[in-house]
Amino acid sequence: MLVRGPLTLWLGERIEVVKEFELPGEGDLSCPNCLLTHSFINAHTHLPMAFLRGLVSEKNFWDWLREIQELEALMDDKDVEAGYYLGLWENLLAGNSTVYSMYRGYDLVRNTFGLELHIGPISFREAERDVSSLLEKFERRAPPGVVPTLFAHSLYTLPLERLREIAQILGERDIEFQIHTSETKEEVLEVKRRFGQYPVRVMEALGLITSKTMLVHAGWITKGELDIAARHGASLVHVPASNARLAIHGFFPWKEAEERGIRVLFGTDSQASNDGQSVLHDLRLALLFAKDRYWDAEPFGWRNVVGAFDRGGFALWKPNSFLTLHGKPLVNQFLYAPHLFKLRLLIKNGRLLYPRKTPPEVKKAKRRWIRFLERIGLL
Repeated sequence: MLVRGPLTLWLGERIEVVKEFELPGEGDLSCPNCLLTHSFINAHTHLPMAFLRGLVSEKNFWDWLREIQELEALMDDKDVEAGYYLGLWENLLAGNSTVYSMYRGYDLVRNTFGLELHIGPISFREAERDVSSLLEKFERRAPPGVVPTLFAHSLYTLPLERLREIAQILGERDIEFQIHTSETKEEVLEVKRRFGQYPVRVMEALGLITSKTMLVHAGWITKGELDIAARHGASLVHVPASNARLAIHGFFPWKEAEERGIRVLFGTDSQASNDGQSVLHDLRLALLFAKDRYWDAEPFGWRNVVGAFDRGGFALWKPNSFLTLHGKPLVNQFLYAPHLFKLRLLIKNGRLLYPRKTPPEVKKAKRRWIRFLERIGLL
């Protein structure tokens, strides 16, 4: 596919203006003054919580969590399956081509709409189930587009025997692992009370920190723990909008992570705490928070968010007609005024994901969502 411009390319470490650019696929497309980037990785969300968007608001974290879990208990398997499809479609429309989702019912997904979806067994307050068997069973049956991944809710919710079982799997398998880490001040205090150490030190002692480990939130993490993450090659996942919405943000150590060579990824968290699934909109908040909290506007900009991009995908963004900038000025507008841009094209691994007709699974899921809201008395 030949895209005719002039176009601004923001691919990796370079920004340049070209007259045209060749993309995978057939045909020609004219998009003058548009911006072409890699598509986004949404490194942390809970897709089926699309059903809970906007239902609990203006609550502090623990009250919010209690009410959300009461609502989650009302969701049956059909609701969860429908929530996956709603969440996947929303991610696609936001320009995200790779998604990590931590939630139950991961084996219900049959169609990823061309996205790369990282899902798998999640451990949460139980020790009686054999995680290794669940993972092997899921790997045999995972549909195209799904990358089996291991998840654990947190140190403070899991019994020691379950944590050790997960560590054994990580020691034997080259598999990605994601866990909420130092999300709240109360969590850190509880982990210290239970184990006598800060969370990442406990994880290292148990064998939970590998080069495939993704530490989500990390708003209350110490410099010593960052040293551990760097030593093992683990990643941090920043979820600024959700953290701010629930007033648990702490201080995300972006500069300290980069100084140690730690990969920083970005996630939206669920629609229950963020409402949206746009990584682009979260990047804006991440950059603004960093400038404000470090009292320094200079170090943070377009070069710092490369961890948000999926090198296997391309996204073409059309700015509002009154934006006629090219090059770096257009990229700055993209990051700080994302509402002025509209997705025109999304490609993953050479496959056109957008534009396309709404899949039947999504249409069916919307109807089920309405019935769910009616059932719980909110419509």
